[in-house]
Amino acid sequence: MQFAIDADHGNSIFFWLVPDNPDMEIRVFVGNPEIGYREIAANQHRQDLVDLGFHESGWAGFRIDESNFPEIAQLSELQIIDADSLVPIYARNRGGRFPSSRLLIWDFWSYPHARDIAPVMARHALAYETVDALPSETVNAVLSSTLSTSVAAAGRLPWRRVRPMVESLNYTCYALIGDPCAYLARRLVDLQRPLRDAAQGMSRSENLRKLAQDLDLGSDRGISAFLKGLMDEDRLALRSPMTRAFARGAGEDCRRQDIVYALQTLSHFDLVCTDKTKHLFSAYFAAPKASVPAAEQISEAQPEQELIDRLRRLGPVDDYLNEDIALYEFISEAIAKAQAKSEGQRNAQSA
Repeated sequence: MQFAIDADHGNSIFFWLVPDNPDMEIRVFVGNPEIGYREIAANQHRQDLVDLGFHESGWAGFRIDESNFPEIAQLSELQIIDADSLVPIYARNRGGRFPSSRLLIWDFWSYPHARDIAPVMARHALAYETVDALPSETVNAVLSSTLSTSVAAAGRLPWRRVRPMVESLNYTCYALIGDPCAYLARRLVDLQRPLRDAAQGMSRSENLRKLAQDLDLGSDRGISAFLKGLMDEDRLALRSPMTRAFARGAGEDCRRQDIVYALQTLSHFDLVCTDKTKHLFSAYFAAPKASVPAAEQISEAQPEQELIDRLRRLGPVDDYLNEDIALYEFISEAIAKAQAKSEGQRNAQSA
């Protein structure tokens, strides 16, 4: 799906939307939770979309005004949602309830923690908790929209791909860095679950899911054979995902020297914390609902520690995660040194 919001004049909104299925009727939902939503079909011809090859007929444009949405001028908050995918494409933010800020979170923590990210997302008018699950054209449209001023998105997007949008629209960037073996354990467990029960955004490779169905996670030999037998895209899907995200483009494998590039990328982020410094994440937001799970909750949510320990001692796992293991150690050491320095300064001031 591709779209662009052209203008919001208060009493009218102009935009276009091209769905993934070009033959379907293009419709959107317009409204907000308080007044409800109204379904509106495309009502404007856009010759520019025909000329660009985006749409065959050009009937993919919208004009939302008092003729089809009488309340439009009175609403300080309003959302437009694609009726087919239910992906929100625009949010008017004129009531002051949401800050004018754009946020991207790279999430590599191993345990499901939607409740940690949800309060952060709820502070924004537009929220995408698994933005990397969307088609690339939709991601580009979401992140590059200049009229949506309150946007939060979480996922594992390639930095090279989103950097121009991040820099031009002044996105705030957070990185949640996790233990690579714990993250791989979560991936393997998820691959064996029914798709509806898998953690969102973690298990999208259908072929990889099929290959993992007979994998015995309690067998060193079985895990080693599984990893050695993966080819091409399936192998790449499990290869050092953190280093690839911060140093490589989509579909590119990483090398040892990419650890340096990943660290350089992260040096520009507004917040970097590991699963060992989870308190930094909650403290950074300091909101009543923004709480990090207790240790026992994390233990229950993440894969069995036995599987994580098993992965740590297998040679093929090291081949898959070599760069990420080193990156995780570098970041953990840097955070520990910074915390020690800060603690020393506080002690010196209080002495």
